[in-house]
Parts: sequence; structure tokens; C-alpha cells
Amino acid sequence: HIHNIINDDYDLFFSECLDGDVYIFTSEEGEASVDLNLYVANIFVNSPKADALMITEDVDYYRTYYKPEFAPESILEYFYPGNIWALRGRALKKASETYKEYISSLDNKDKFIFITAAVIIDGNSESIIRDDMSLYHLPLKAAKNGCPKVFGGKEYKNIIRPLIDNTDRWIMEDKFNPLISVVIPSKDNPDMLNECIKSIKND
Repeated sequence: HIHNIINDDYDLFFSECLDGDVYIFTSEEGEASVDLNLYVANIFVNSPKADALMITEDVDYYRTYYKPEFAPESILEYFYPGNIWALRGRALKKASETYKEYISSLDNKDKFIFITAAVIIDGNSESIIRDDMSLYHLPLKAAKNGCPKVFGGKEYKNIIRPLIDNTDRWIMEDKFNPLISVVIPSKDNPDMLNECIKSIKND
């Protein structure tokens, strides 16, 4: 059972009562070059662990927008679903039930942002997948009107704050020391490299 929802039609989304198997969210201006319902359904059938599908899109067949790979830390700043994406109904229903008390105080727009972000935050590299076949196209005017769709900024972070606070695996600057990477350019000199690594560890 597939539901097709226009990205900003939050009232319609909640009127569906989250009883569908798959929800496909698209821009009002875009069009697909395939049977979108069948295409997305096949991806979910072949990826039984997947709960979210980020789908590549383009503007007038030449400006391609690739969705980010699964990177849970990025959700702290923004959620980039773009103008076409899909979520499994079971994940949306689980998020709605898990955070029922909190979302009861939100309007439909904020509630939509929260529970869809919850699917991503509570997911993992197997449950969030990406399809790079650019089969969804938007006219150039769509780009000028804010393509692709991104949720971000202080308002967004305030909405998803309970998700961040209740998720142990987030590396929050106010709770942990930030991690860093050290890159050491080196070639054919293992002794010097070894001494360098020892020095870094000692410091």
C-alpha cells in the first residue's frame, strides 16, 4: 500500500493515519521518468531492512543533486530529503508511537519534520539507503524556488532536540570532547613515521 504525498502537504500526511506500507514524498513541480510507485516498491522489497530511501534528482536533466550517504552526525545541523524521498510506514509509525507525548504539542509541520528526522536518527547504515539513478526531474524554475528541500537552522534543531538528547551515540560538544583526525603525509620512511606517531601520542 503506497501513499504519494506532496512534500509540503503535512495535513494530508497525517490524515492518512500512517497506515501505508510506503510513503513517497515528491515536489509538486517534478516528474519521474519511470513508474515511481513500482520503482520504489521494488527497492524496498529488495532491501527488507531499509526504512528510508534517499533518491537522486536533477534539474532539467543536467544539474544533479545526490543525496548524502548515511551520516548520522549531519542530522544535528540539517536534514536533506530533497524533492523526492521515501519512508517505510512501519518506521514512521514506530517513531510516532515512541515520541507520542512530545509530538502531541507540535503543529503538523513540526510534527512531520520531527518524526521523519526520527526515522533517520534512529536508523543505521542498513536502514537508510540511497538510489543514484537520476529518474526524477524538476524544471529550472523549481531550483529558483528553493531546490532541493533542506530542513535546518536553529528552529529545526529546537524541534529535534529531544531526539538528540535521548540518543546516546551522538557526540555532543557540550557532553564530550570533540574528536579529531591527524593526517601524516609520508612515503617509504617507516622509521620516521613511527617516531612521529609516538610523538603525537605522547603529546
